[in-house]
Amino acid sequence: MYKTLRFCFLIVLSLIFLSLFENPVHAKKKKPKQEETVQEQTYCLVTCPICKGETDCEGTCPYCKTEHFVLKFFSMDDENTDIYIKEAGEIKHLDLKSIIAIMESDQEEEDTIPEETEEEDIIPEEVEEVYEIKESDTLKYVNEFDYYSDSVTGLTKESYKRKEIEDRLKDYGTFDGPMGMPVKEYKEAMNAKWVDVTKYENQRKDPRTVELDLDKKYTYDDLVSFMEALSDREGVYMFDIGGTTSGRRMYALEIDIPSDYEKKVVVLTGNIHARETAGSVFIIKEIAELLQSDTDEAKKLLQKIKFAIVPCVNPDGREGVAFNTSKYKYSNGQLWKATSNGTDLNRNFPGLSWSQVKEGYEKSDSISDSSKKIYYPGDYAGSCNETKAMMKFLYHYIKIEKAQVLIDYHQQGRIGYAGKPFQKSSQQKRCKELAKYLFGRMNPSSKKYIWWGEKEEYGLNGTGSTLADFAVSIATGAKFSPGYGFFVYTDGKKEYPLIMIPRLDDTNLSVVHETNSKFATTTIEIGYGKEYLGYGSTARELLKKEYDRYKFGRLLYYLYDYLY
Repeated sequence: MYKTLRFCFLIVLSLIFLSLFENPVHAKKKKPKQEETVQEQTYCLVTCPICKGETDCEGTCPYCKTEHFVLKFFSMDDENTDIYIKEAGEIKHLDLKSIIAIMESDQEEEDTIPEETEEEDIIPEEVEEVYEIKESDTLKYVNEFDYYSDSVTGLTKESYKRKEIEDRLKDYGTFDGPMGMPVKEYKEAMNAKWVDVTKYENQRKDPRTVELDLDKKYTYDDLVSFMEALSDREGVYMFDIGGTTSGRRMYALEIDIPSDYEKKVVVLTGNIHARETAGSVFIIKEIAELLQSDTDEAKKLLQKIKFAIVPCVNPDGREGVAFNTSKYKYSNGQLWKATSNGTDLNRNFPGLSWSQVKEGYEKSDSISDSSKKIYYPGDYAGSCNETKAMMKFLYHYIKIEKAQVLIDYHQQGRIGYAGKPFQKSSQQKRCKELAKYLFGRMNPSSKKYIWWGEKEEYGLNGTGSTLADFAVSIATGAKFSPGYGFFVYTDGKKEYPLIMIPRLDDTNLSVVHETNSKFATTTIEIGYGKEYLGYGSTARELLKKEYDRYKFGRLLYYLYDYLY
């Protein structure tokens, strides 16, 4: 604007000067004011700001069509000279005094412009980083899918009475133990909602570091805090999957780091027995060390394996043994295995082997009929809240997500139970190969972990059903019978309890419908000797040495090598 007005002003002065030069008298004698008539002639050339070419000031540039100022004069009188300009399509009128005032104002502004600041002194305005949080796909699925309908035979609806079950099984053996799971409770358990408790708000910050020292004594709340801290990381999700007998909450972690690979799924569970505390701390320590490693090996592993873990299946029992030891003992002085109500959770699942004793077999002495005694399987199958929470967890990851490995951490004996006698031989083989491979990598030169096969009568001698038994029941394609209250085989027309088909290899019935043909499971009995049990200083010291000596910190890497 300033340059344009200065240009116009110079033109006006030039015209006045020429007028005086041609007629000296005109300078002495005031010329009468003329009527305003627009002269047709233009008086200047301007430089086009776009193409830099010169053209008449009226109209537009003939080269680039840029519109210029239009100057027309109506009087040459120095006091009454008017200028009309066309700016952005609008006609504006300026008198000479206005032009001078604007020029002086523009000059003042130009003089007061501060010197340019050196580039290094310029502080850029902070722009808040846009952080896109990816929530878990699993949670939406588990809260919408109908696990009940997917997992039942569809052939019965109401629970049988005990007499009816006994009559149905009498040609094969006896029904000797607590009743099966009520269908209403089974449905509620399988369609229970999970809650996302992932610390998404912390994923905008640097993740907290988890340093779990096996020498130290941790409460269950401490373990939960470790899990929360691990969920600071992108791709680590924390779920509330249910409640415990005494009202605590049970938590699972899903580690699903974003990658372009189709991941294989590994499930880890621990501390289902109160006195077997190694599982909960070992699992959290292994996962924390993996997530916090910056090695290429760790990154590759996390790109190709998805983990689903429940470090502590029995929070109530664990806390009792760890912090109220004198109360959490059996009458014979042994440390407590059960949950707070006396139920051994690892005999409470409604799997294939629930409460059946095959003809010719004796009922196992690893079962009791009182909650005050060790090995009590519960008032009925699936009677405990912890069992119910784990049923849906296992079904989702084994059947829906096709987990290829389940490792259940126990104590003690330095053995791994691998395979169930009632499985197909091909299924048993996968389990044994898993245990053999892992132990082969973990073992030092002496005092080795070994795999151990179950006895022939296992599952058919009334011992109840373990977490691993339930997992195998799912993978083999067995389904829950509302009538019996536990898992059975089916051909779509009839239900067959395990006692009717004790060996899948020996049947001609079309009951084998593997839902997960690559599944393998093993337990790991950590340590050797009763002194490893519990959570006292001696047990913690021994477990720390066990962790290092048998390379538990490398176990997840060995799993990767096994799978790939």
